[in-house]
Amino acid sequence: MAFEKGKSGNPGGRPKEAAEVKALARKHGPEAIKKLVDLLRGTDARVAKAAADSLLDRAYGKPAQAVTGDDGGPLEHVVQWLT
Repeated sequence: MAFEKGKSGNPGGRPKEAAEVKALARKHGPEAIKKLVDLLRGTDARVAKAAADSLLDRAYGKPAQAVTGDDGGPLEHVVQWLT
């Protein structure tokens, strides 16, 4: 079903609570980043790697993952018609 021209599919807009939670999380963002940096510099290698991954994901985005078939080659799309 298509929406009428000029009419929103969500006339109430985004829920107010979501914006409030997002604003609160952003308020604590610098503190959270400082904590991740502290963990990155810590002595536990597993914790440091997790902190590094988290910082890099937020700074540059998660790395793209190629989708390949079982043999490592491209996926093959096979269409089967039911009769």
